[in-house]
Amino acid sequence: MHRLLETETLFTAYGLTFALAAVLIFFSSCSFVQASEPEMPSEAKTAAANFGQFRKGGRAVLRSDRRFRLFLYTQWLGGGVLMAR
Repeated sequence: MHRLLETETLFTAYGLTFALAAVLIFFSSCSFVQASEPEMPSEAKTAAANFGQFRKGGRAVLRSDRRFRLFLYTQWLGGGVLMAR
């Protein structure tokens, strides 16, 4: 790709770069749309209907899963940094 861009003029090279980016984003979007989640079990559907149980489950995950907790704190801190800019 680098050699192809060197042989073209500046604007043509930019055009080729953006065209390649557009094609790759299109394929990325298509593969994202094609991914689907498995069907939720019926007992999980009834449990999700009760908001109180949903909150308790969220707290349990927050207490038990260290990696998720670190991920959540990182997202909060990153959002705070972006707002402070």
